[in-house]
Amino acid sequence: MDKNREIIKKIRLCFDRTDPMANYAFSLLLFCHRLYSACMKKGISEIFFFAREGRFLKELFDAFCFAKGDKTLITHYLFVSRNSTFLPSLSLDADDICLTLRKKGYTSITFKELFSVLSSEDLLDDIFFHTDVDRVLNEEELEAILKMPKVSAALAKRIEEEKRHFLTYLENEGFHGGSNQCIVDVGWHGTMQDHTAAVLEKDITGFYLGCTDLADRNDSSRKHGLLFDALSKETYDNAVFSYQYLFFETVLLTGHGKTESYSQDGTPVLKEDSDKLAYEKYSRQWQTLIFGKFRELLSFSLPYLEDRAVQSEFTRLHKKMWLWHFKKLHSKFEAAGQYHKDGFFSSKKRYPGIYILLSRIKQWLLLFFSHKRC
Repeated sequence: MDKNREIIKKIRLCFDRTDPMANYAFSLLLFCHRLYSACMKKGISEIFFFAREGRFLKELFDAFCFAKGDKTLITHYLFVSRNSTFLPSLSLDADDICLTLRKKGYTSITFKELFSVLSSEDLLDDIFFHTDVDRVLNEEELEAILKMPKVSAALAKRIEEEKRHFLTYLENEGFHGGSNQCIVDVGWHGTMQDHTAAVLEKDITGFYLGCTDLADRNDSSRKHGLLFDALSKETYDNAVFSYQYLFFETVLLTGHGKTESYSQDGTPVLKEDSDKLAYEKYSRQWQTLIFGKFRELLSFSLPYLEDRAVQSEFTRLHKKMWLWHFKKLHSKFEAAGQYHKDGFFSSKKRYPGIYILLSRIKQWLLLFFSHKRC
């Protein structure tokens, strides 16, 4: 017990009071430990990290395994995106496609948006060249369009082609979704896991930093949030790590483009976007700080990570990071262009400054009292 107290003291001394971004190492080291433990428990020997947030997660996890001296786990990196996996995952039946679109929230969609979602913009020119492409479709119109012989035939061909290319890529990378394999991503709904499972026609296991209540899960679902999970009872971990969880995405950005599709031989087709600029200007230097702190913590805390008190200290320090550096962290994330989906970091054109200020105070207070609420 005395030794554990010494380790906790040493962990506390690692807290960076000057640059708060380095303190993300506490949560990410805890994630790596829990991922390793889960893989050992489930007999998993191959881990496939999903692009793009998975690149830095893989780098951290590889360092973790190296520190443990473990050579049994093999890690891979898969170039995937919601867009590149969506079309291959679709059924050829128009009713099923309509149902899938509704489940994903596409209840009010224009001609242009519909064929963009289906990666079939060329059909607009071929079939609907006299149509107002910005007109919103109702459900009956959507179903009627997808059932048009020319549209359904073209879509079926595109879906089969994209599925074949995606399967070729997965085969090239050695991913078959077996019981000894899992996928890892940042979170939050597990959409790419759903798409990949539909293509392979089997359940696959996925581990995430966190899973929200919007994650589509059923009795056979294998999605696991390792820092927070909406399926778990309200816990201290859930309260702390779900706070501003979307900012993990900015921390974990990478420098390559978004995966658009796959060529015939399975080569990923990438497209540059604004995330690369955010990575070059912000996330890359943050990751350098985090990796340095991560390795410092690994050098002495590794044998003690199973201890619940040590894990609780990592959680407490993540909370402390936000409580102590609230304003500085907000400024950094706003500069990187990451805005909260619920308006917490929404544009000042939409929300007056006083609203943003009051929202931040409310969120800070909820975090401050999180231990008492759990």
